[in-house]
Parts: sequence; C-alpha cells; structure tokens
Amino acid sequence: MSIVVRIKSQTCPRCGLPLKVVRERDGTTVRYDVAGWSRRCQRADCDSPLACPWMKPALKIWLDES
Repeated sequence: MSIVVRIKSQTCPRCGLPLKVVRERDGTTVRYDVAGWSRRCQRADCDSPLACPWMKPALKIWLDES
C-alpha cells in the first residue's frame, strides 16, 4: 500500500479540467475524470492532459519533483 506524501490540485487554464497530482512514496500519479476530459478538452489531438500544451507548464513543476 502506497503512502501519500502530497496532493496538489490543478485546473487547466484553457478548459477548466480539474486534476490532482498525487505524490506517493513509490511514485507520482495524475488523476482526472477521463469522461470529463473527453467532454471538456479543446485539444482532442492530445492523448491525455499531460500532453496538453496548456497544462504542461502547470504540471511540469510537480512532475519534475518526483
């Protein structure tokens, strides 16, 4: 069982998709509502919010610390 070290909430500045960056002792996970992302995202060419050019700057800091 993983131990949560920190949770950071982020929102896409373009479409408003809420997501959470969950840092655990054994790694980092980005959690979001997949159906909500499909409805909201204005970049359908992205495979996930991690590839979104509007979310990358906001997530980069948290993911680089992993």
